[in-house]
Amino acid sequence: MFVVRKVSVKRTKEILLTLNPRLETRTSCQVRFGVTYVKGIYKVNEFKEEHNHPLHLPETVHMLSSQRRITEVQAHEIDLADDVGLNQKSSFDLMTRQVGGRDEIGYTILDAKNYLRSKRQRSMVYGEVGCLMRYFQDQLSKNPSFYHANQMDMEEQITNVFLADARMLIDYEYFGDVVSLDTTYCTNRDNRPLAVFSDAHKHKRPLTIFTDQDQAMRKALHEVMPETCHGLCTWHLMQNGIKHLGNLMKEGSWFLTDFKRCMYGFEDETDFEEAWSNLLTHFNLQENTWLKHMYSVKEKWA
Repeated sequence: MFVVRKVSVKRTKEILLTLNPRLETRTSCQVRFGVTYVKGIYKVNEFKEEHNHPLHLPETVHMLSSQRRITEVQAHEIDLADDVGLNQKSSFDLMTRQVGGRDEIGYTILDAKNYLRSKRQRSMVYGEVGCLMRYFQDQLSKNPSFYHANQMDMEEQITNVFLADARMLIDYEYFGDVVSLDTTYCTNRDNRPLAVFSDAHKHKRPLTIFTDQDQAMRKALHEVMPETCHGLCTWHLMQNGIKHLGNLMKEGSWFLTDFKRCMYGFEDETDFEEAWSNLLTHFNLQENTWLKHMYSVKEKWA
């Protein structure tokens, strides 16, 4: 016969600790620091500084601020890795392997990041970036209406620069009916562009805005600027044409010339329609899906 008894949670923990006892870490260290507050003054009444145990484990000493330092040789290696485009994590991992582990390298990845940031801040005084910043400050001192902004990436490098001087602001105020927006430069799977309109144009929305064929951008413009006419940039249309119809542009073909002529060569609608029909017939492209879509949005070409 078995008897089942209830055991409290506290008792259960005691049993587990007994079965798997923890290592004793207490050393009866006598280090003390006592303070009393007497008549508005703090006074030390007891102080014992002798420890009877190591203050830090050997494998963690390298993380103390007082023990971290980037040597001249290490700084040179960090500079080389940065120059060839190696990201900071990969660079740090490589250098720790070279010396046998993170506890041997003598600094942390945050130290390396701070070193590069400080170096770039110093270098901004010189070179193209420095000249640009000095130009901004000079223009701002001459005219408070001058506006500028810059954007930096996670590596503390400038990625985007925007400026608008007083003349630009005045011109846009009187004639700013068209904006051409291009966010396709330097884009990839991980670097998604974002364009924000604020401040410089004083919240005046343009009558027409030209973009590429990005569907998300088209949808956003329709929701945010419903009264603005959305046009398509012909440069982007041409690049997409080369991408989709590049096979027709080989071996001395006249397709690209005829296609450009349709894109840029006509102001009269009748002449355009005739040239477009000749293009489709000559190259047997009547059923081409991309060209059909292009024709359906021809009113947006710019």
